[in-house]
Amino acid sequence: MYAQDSGTRLAEFGAQLERLEANLQGVQGAAETQTVQIKQIEENSGRNYRDLEMRLKALEGRVELFQDILNRTVAGVAPKLAEEGKKFQAALDLIREVQYDKAIPAFQQFITQYPKSPSVGEAQFWTAECRFALRDFSQAIKDFQKFAEKYPKSNKTPPAILKQGDAFLQLQMPEEAKVFYKKLVSEYPTTEEAAQAKGKLTALEQKGDMITKLPPPPPQKGPPAPDEF
Repeated sequence: MYAQDSGTRLAEFGAQLERLEANLQGVQGAAETQTVQIKQIEENSGRNYRDLEMRLKALEGRVELFQDILNRTVAGVAPKLAEEGKKFQAALDLIREVQYDKAIPAFQQFITQYPKSPSVGEAQFWTAECRFALRDFSQAIKDFQKFAEKYPKSNKTPPAILKQGDAFLQLQMPEEAKVFYKKLVSEYPTTEEAAQAKGKLTALEQKGDMITKLPPPPPQKGPPAPDEF
């Protein structure tokens, strides 16, 4: 009887063990399937990324080729126009390289050499910007004024007027700065520069109110007497 019970239990244990092994194999199979799927996703992602990268490089190559063909065409049809563009670009490159002192004569030479170029206005504007960057505020104000008077409808005129106001602020001349900020608000009300000008006018007015509300300074004594020998 005992031997029968033992045999029965052993058989049940063996059956349970088989079921566990089957479950384990199922789990392992699922894991292997997921691993394969993950690898496929990674491979596809990498492939998609490489494809995108290659497409971008191909597009860049096409753009460069197109630009090269365009430059060659312009140089062949209108060599003077091609040379003009190169000189203007060279002056802009000096700005990108933060060589403002060299950019100014480059733009001035461009204006002198190509007075009828459609880029003359741009050259005048960037000359003024370089003056401002070099903290030559007085000359920057004059250069910006020349540009604003000659190109009142240019999209760079509002920035030019704003910079004039900023230059006067740098020169500690707030009343003069207000004139240009108010000009922006009245003549170019929808521009971003006009919004900036409003903020600066408000700040200047508040600063002025603070100054007027300060108590009067105490009476000052006269300068000290010079030393007597």
